[in-house]
Amino acid sequence: GDHHKHTQPQHIPHVDNQLVEEIRKKHASDMDYDPYKDKLEWELLRRAVQLGVPYLGICRGCQLLNVQLGGKLFFDVVSEVPNAVPHIDYDNYDGYRHPIRVLSNTPLAEWYSDTIQDSQQPVLRVNSYHHQGIRKLAPNFRPMAHSDDLLVEAFYDPQRYCPEEGRFLVGLQFHPERMLDEYPGNSRVYEAFMLACKNFRRRRLQRAKTMMAS
Repeated sequence: GDHHKHTQPQHIPHVDNQLVEEIRKKHASDMDYDPYKDKLEWELLRRAVQLGVPYLGICRGCQLLNVQLGGKLFFDVVSEVPNAVPHIDYDNYDGYRHPIRVLSNTPLAEWYSDTIQDSQQPVLRVNSYHHQGIRKLAPNFRPMAHSDDLLVEAFYDPQRYCPEEGRFLVGLQFHPERMLDEYPGNSRVYEAFMLACKNFRRRRLQRAKTMMAS
């Protein structure tokens, strides 16, 4: 799924009406959105970021996160990115994979270290369910992987990533949970996220106890 409600003119260049109709025909099931759901998710994400709550954005969630913090999206990757690779295959929806190149010294490289170290190139083959994509990363984010058309497929905020201290702000365009048996790293994504959630809660409780005791 993609992020629609907030890919309006302030977040993407002007989109020709004819192009919108063409995309609507190609991605009919993906062009509808619930404005109430969008508004709720937008506000929840705003508050989570404000409070420093650990956040793992997957697919639409990573697009939402990028826009929330000042990034921009492509309205339709195939139409706007030269030599774009397919990022969705309706005829092979869950089975489709495309390669992404993992950048070193990133959380993604750490999670998938076994797979990357055993291969000559730091490449993963991931699922893909989107036709929109990241045009410009928000200022504080750093890319962790690109597809062959140079689209950002994973990113994080280095200043807000330390699971041991309860910090986690990560976006993944692919779904690790839908291919758990393919790479050990798919589970490690969630292990790191849950560690961050656990430590975030622990630190919040400690602060609350200190305030009550003072």
